[in-house]
Amino acid sequence: MSCRLFAISCICFLPHIIGCGADVSVGDGKVVAFDTVCDKDKEGKRVTLEGFLDFPDRFNAKASSIVMRLQAAPTRTSRVIGARVKLNAGTNTIVAPPDKYNETDLKAVTHDGKSAGHKTRLKIAGVMLYSESLDTREFKCFLTGAQIEIAGAASSK
Repeated sequence: MSCRLFAISCICFLPHIIGCGADVSVGDGKVVAFDTVCDKDKEGKRVTLEGFLDFPDRFNAKASSIVMRLQAAPTRTSRVIGARVKLNAGTNTIVAPPDKYNETDLKAVTHDGKSAGHKTRLKIAGVMLYSESLDTREFKCFLTGAQIEIAGAASSK
């Protein structure tokens, strides 16, 4: 019985272990382009994208994480993938917006504690996975365990 409980615990906490593992700087993922990030050879690998975050159309503000829209340009007409980011959890996080929000309410907190808004170009690093594991089909793929840095900013590591 205890082996079964241990196995279930490992499965339940695996996403948290992956997302909260060793202290890895944003630059440790290979920088890729939006048009190639979802290629099969990148599945399960840590990659880095530069782009802009936007809120999804709907989400649970009480959840521990949120799958943000990560897009190549600051408009919703650009190519988009998902980026699973912690919600209200210190660094590498999104601050939960008010009940009625718009894009100007977006506040990301980077790996080094800096604040970034909706029109700030960011570097997002994470492990690329395909979206079958998400409840949404909006994205072909997404980054999990996302770490955030302001693009062009020197890493503090």
